[in-house]
Amino acid sequence: MSSIGDKVYDVLIVGGGWSGLLMCKYALEHGLEPIVLEKRSNIGGVWNFTEDPSIVTVQESTCTTSSPSLTEMSDFPMPPEMGHFPHHTAVVNYLRMYATHFKLWERIIFNTSVERITKTKRNWEITTSNSVYKALNVSVCSGVLGEPNRDIEVGILKEYPGKIVHGGEIKKFDESYRDKTIVIVGGGETAADILEELYPKVKQIFWLISRGQHFFRKFVKILPHRQPQVLDKAS
Repeated sequence: MSSIGDKVYDVLIVGGGWSGLLMCKYALEHGLEPIVLEKRSNIGGVWNFTEDPSIVTVQESTCTTSSPSLTEMSDFPMPPEMGHFPHHTAVVNYLRMYATHFKLWERIIFNTSVERITKTKRNWEITTSNSVYKALNVSVCSGVLGEPNRDIEVGILKEYPGKIVHGGEIKKFDESYRDKTIVIVGGGETAADILEELYPKVKQIFWLISRGQHFFRKFVKILPHRQPQVLDKAS
């Protein structure tokens, strides 16, 4: 294992997804010297789709649930051609344009997984599979969705004899689901994506949500003489 000598970065950022890119951009804007460690070969985090079930990402058909007016960075508008609710491929392309515009690429090291972070008297030491980095500050931007929460599988569903699949492992429609009864547990955006993907192709779906929840249409007709508008920017 090699060490990056005596080089000490102002801030080391773990993860090259949405938050990691923003952190890098603002660190540079404030005169700091950042470095981003990304374990995969491209930026985008969960938006960087892969069919690998061991890596939690969006599904093959996932689009945003909010329009560009709520999704885009305030200082980098989404191009109009991305549409009202962009597909995940368009989101990753947008993030790549963001990284190019703000000159972030040279600050990102790909295929580098962080194994350990320790505090010394003067700085932080970040150990990866092949190097040790030093930084005055560490910003962990690896997200909250990287590791599936399987508590329910060993809890209330531990006696369930049927097949249990974590939402993060579902990448697209599986023919084994066709004409079956499906139970979706949880009311998050992943659950909604799964519901939308499955409902035309299965026998029936039961959606279990533990707390009250509001659902809104993506489009709403505000005035009778106008076409339906995107709800989150209709006001």
